[in-house]
Amino acid sequence: MKIVDELILGIDIGDKFSQVSYYDVKTQTAESVPLIGNAMILKNPVPLNIIFENAQQGLPIQMDELTKLVGYLLDSAKKFRKISDVNKICVTVEEFSITLLDALKTVFSIYGYNADRLSFISHEESYAYYAFSMKKELWSGGVLLLDYSFKGIAAFQLANFKIKNNDIIAEEYQLFEDNELLQAVRGEKSLEEVDERLVKIVKQLMNGKVISSIYLTGAGFDTDHLPSGFLKFICNRQRVFVGQNLYVKGACIAACENVVATKYTNTIFACKNRITTGIEIEILERGKNRILRVVKPGTNWYEAGRTMDFIMDDCTEIKLKMIPIAGKANYEEIVDLTDFPYRTNKTTRIKMEFKFTADDRCLITVKDKGFGDIVRSSGKLIHKNLKI
Repeated sequence: MKIVDELILGIDIGDKFSQVSYYDVKTQTAESVPLIGNAMILKNPVPLNIIFENAQQGLPIQMDELTKLVGYLLDSAKKFRKISDVNKICVTVEEFSITLLDALKTVFSIYGYNADRLSFISHEESYAYYAFSMKKELWSGGVLLLDYSFKGIAAFQLANFKIKNNDIIAEEYQLFEDNELLQAVRGEKSLEEVDERLVKIVKQLMNGKVISSIYLTGAGFDTDHLPSGFLKFICNRQRVFVGQNLYVKGACIAACENVVATKYTNTIFACKNRITTGIEIEILERGKNRILRVVKPGTNWYEAGRTMDFIMDDCTEIKLKMIPIAGKANYEEIVDLTDFPYRTNKTTRIKMEFKFTADDRCLITVKDKGFGDIVRSSGKLIHKNLKI
């Protein structure tokens, strides 16, 4: 990956803590930016749950606090690198919600960073970018991430396989939230006291498989002394990495890929918050039959929205060709247009909008636009909720 000396950032904004990383052109690696007191992790002055608590009642979000936080993270990176502007930013968050993402998009636009320089991904996606940017021997047999937070241990297993010319990165997810794990992360028990439970979890997840690498992160693993039995078991036949900067570095790698798409050009991410079913429409363009790809499999749902205009030609429905990436046969979804007024051929223009609200939910809206001054629009809208 060849990138000129420009500032490319990954930013991890969590509920209580945030981090920044930059792409080092010389070493071709993502590196952390020192923050207050040269610490690599910033404790948010105001936690996100406080900033967004009013949103649950439909009240305004504390945008000033969010703006200050983002401004500090950007300024810290610029000052540390002695570069005045940023080329690309990828922001990763744990709770991948429209409310949070829309608010962050607004804040970054205040600082001059819009869609052409800004992207958003979840922690799961950041982990995938990070793990599969390593040497092949560190991921060829699959990778396992254990994120030990105050919610329990979230386990993410990623495996790589080929379908036709594409590399598929598929995810399996489990959450372990039993009481003894929660007691340990709260400090009510020591990690040694849950040693056997940790070993049992990994045995269950691996189920006799050989995993190339295991990654440990989160508050529960933020220690210099892992339980002896657990450490012995996970270090047997696989590499183990422990740290708190995996997500932010993964976001930085994703930002680099947005600048120079090389490593992941033919890769489909099939993890959480990625759409795993493609959508295509057969159209007629300048007298020739063509396939219009509406959504590419592996696209992040927050960035998958699309709006298109069509001229109808003796058409009362739109057929959507649904293409799952693996394991299922292709199928069709129909958008019925019979509620629109009947008109002669090619005298109706429609606007079709695809708006995703999750990786498996899409709201399709079709608007009758009439045909300029010749045919007035009826103003009618047709909606279809698509469950992928």
